[in-house]
Amino acid sequence: MAPPDVLASQGRRQATAHAGDATTSRQRAQLRRELKQRRNSLPDTQREQIAHEVLLHLKNWRLFRNAHRIAAYDAVGAELPTAMLQAFIQQSQAELYLPTLPSNRKGRLRFVRTTATSRWRHNRYAIPEPLCAHDSPAINPAFLDLILVPLVGFDANGNRIGMGAGYYDRTLVFRGLRKVWQRPRLVGLAYACQQVEALPSAPWDIPLDAIVTENGIITPN
Repeated sequence: MAPPDVLASQGRRQATAHAGDATTSRQRAQLRRELKQRRNSLPDTQREQIAHEVLLHLKNWRLFRNAHRIAAYDAVGAELPTAMLQAFIQQSQAELYLPTLPSNRKGRLRFVRTTATSRWRHNRYAIPEPLCAHDSPAINPAFLDLILVPLVGFDANGNRIGMGAGYYDRTLVFRGLRKVWQRPRLVGLAYACQQVEALPSAPWDIPLDAIVTENGIITPN
């Protein structure tokens, strides 16, 4: 795997707050493009092998084993595949939830329980998502134990950069308002090549509690 990047622009003094916001936005957009290219360059077989290794790390992790309500995601494009992971959760004693998009593009995700009898539809991005029903209810995300989230890039401090729509940050904003109760735990799933030395952060970013790659589990200090 390629070594972590060093962001050349990190640490530059910004002239004003407005200029700093604009610069950070440009940094994130450029970094997102570079990391997506890096992720896309992995062969399908390698992505599946890494997904298998990530699952092995999760199986041996007490935080994952003790979770009863777990939210995952359906992989899009070159995101880390989750089919094996979802199957494992459903075969265990845990409940599996998947996100559904809001009708408003600035809205928040809903997490719907999935079972063998769940019905599905495709959202506006052609991603299959479960329909909320009596046997597949939505849950307040505050009552989830663990949310496994996709990402485009991350650093060792738990900073995450996603696709840019902001769904997870808006949905989980309550995490930043708490001082004691830190549920749900937020765990990013990624390839090791998606790690960078440091990410430019924004005030609305919700940091991760851990990141799992083929190399193991990274927990921020």
